[in-house]
Amino acid sequence: METGDIVTSKKGRDKGRNFIITEIVNEKFVLTADGDLRKLNKPKLKNIKHVKYICKGDKSFINSDAGGDKRLKEYLKNF
Repeated sequence: METGDIVTSKKGRDKGRNFIITEIVNEKFVLTADGDLRKLNKPKLKNIKHVKYICKGDKSFINSDAGGDKRLKEYLKNF
């Protein structure tokens, strides 16, 4: 998995939601955002075992402007 990849949560309250990986913390954890519940400026720490890889994503959302959360939310609806 890399920064910008699209994943689905397999565990927790957000089970079944799609996220984009905003940062790889270490070999066990990643930070994820969906633009709705988890904004780009406050991503969720997820265990790699609790996410399922979907596909390569667009890295442009990670360093985006103020409208990035809305665009990310719309982008993730396609997955």
